[in-house]
This record gives sequence, C-alpha cells and structure tokens, in this order.
Amino acid sequence: MIGITGASGTLGKILIRKLRKFKINFSEFKGDILNENSVNLWIRSQNFESIFHFAAIVPVDKVEQNKNKTFKVNILGTQNILNALMHSSQIPWIFYASTSHVYDYSKKSITEKSKINPINYYGYTKHLGEKVFSYYVKHINPNVCIGRIFSFYHRSQKVPFLYPSLKRKIKNKRGNSLEIYGSKNIRDISKAEDIVDSIYKIYLKQSVGIINIGSGKGISVKKFAKNILEDNKINIVDKNKYVPNKLVADITKLKKILK
Repeated sequence: MIGITGASGTLGKILIRKLRKFKINFSEFKGDILNENSVNLWIRSQNFESIFHFAAIVPVDKVEQNKNKTFKVNILGTQNILNALMHSSQIPWIFYASTSHVYDYSKKSITEKSKINPINYYGYTKHLGEKVFSYYVKHINPNVCIGRIFSFYHRSQKVPFLYPSLKRKIKNKRGNSLEIYGSKNIRDISKAEDIVDSIYKIYLKQSVGIINIGSGKGISVKKFAKNILEDNKINIVDKNKYVPNKLVADITKLKKILK
C-alpha cells in the first residue's frame, strides 16, 4: 500500500494515474495535514510500504501573501506526518517533494552539493522541511528520498504558475508584440509527466538521499514562451532592466539512478 499526501496537486494526480495503470494500491490523505489526529489515524490505519509527501502550499504569490499558513502547512504538516510515523511500527520508504528553490541562482548547473540559499519564502519553507526530515532519517528511518524538483508545466496548472501565466498573456496580447518580464532568465523546465516518471523510477529502486529532478537543460523564458506560441512572428519584448538569472539542474546523480 502506498500513501500520498497532496494527491490533488498536479504531480499527485499524474502519479495516481500511473499507480492505477500498474494496479498498485494507494491511499490518499484527504484530511487537514495540520490536524494531528487525522494524520495519525491515516498513518496507523494503513500498512504503508511507501509514502509520497507532496502536500504543500506552492505558488510563490500565494506563499508571499500568507507566510504564516505556508509555514504551518509546509513545515508543521511535514512534522505531523513524521510524528505519526515515529509512533508507528511501520517504517516505509518516503519521498519528500522539495524544490530547486532551496538553491541560489547559479551560472553553472546546480548539483545536490551546491550552496543552499533559498531564492524565496517557498524555498525557505521547503528547506526547513528537509531539516525536519534530518532527525527522522538519522534516528528512525534512513529510507527517505528528498527530491529537489525543478520547474515543470502541465495543462492543468493555474495562474500564477509560469505556463498558464504565459498562456494568458498570449491569449490577451494585442498586436504582434508580447511583453514578458524576466524573459531572459534561464530555467530547467520539464513536462510534469516526465518529472513523475523520474519519481516513479526512484520509487521502484527505493533510492535514498537528496536527488535533483529535472531535465538538466536550460531554456530561456523567452524561448519557452515562443514554443507555446502558435504564431512565431510575434515579437517578445522585455523593457525592464535586470540581471538575468539561471536555475538549471545537474542531473548526473538522477541519471545514474535511472539507468
């Protein structure tokens, strides 16, 4: 039996489709992750051999608007899961969905050993979530994989994620030009399905430790937007002055695992 938190999110939904395809039994946590009793009941009522912990507040704009709630969900919610497991006889393999936002921008591809310097509050809470896992891994259960997931896109995403935001801009554009702030920034952007494929293979191998999950390739926001456009004649402009930044994964470790 597999347990999934955050099953209603993009990655959670795709993972569930994959588990159903391979006829793997799973249980979604549908309660409030801040409710300890609900979490304890879910953990103790199932015999989980693996748990995917996706539950989190993710959109950066939403995070910045409510840092208090984000702190509670992303950190205390994670602590509730681990507290329940600490008082359980079950010792499952766990996948914790972290983020590339725990890293600082870098001109070079980022390895798992690159400097930790969260680029926003979301990244900060995810890094603290990783810290919450550190005691559990050291004293209770070393079978934990922390997946630092780089950017991804899917048709089901909503604004303010990059893909739907660009789609909206394209839909509402006037004339043959489209202004996109940050168009020169470089990101590692994968299809959501590819991210889940990697996570699923990591699960099959029960890999542990910190693993970057991405494409290992950088693409400018401008080029990504052009790939979405149906009319290549549209000119993308960026009138703002800024120093472009880069966030691209070194996936050497991931490739070795997925061989």
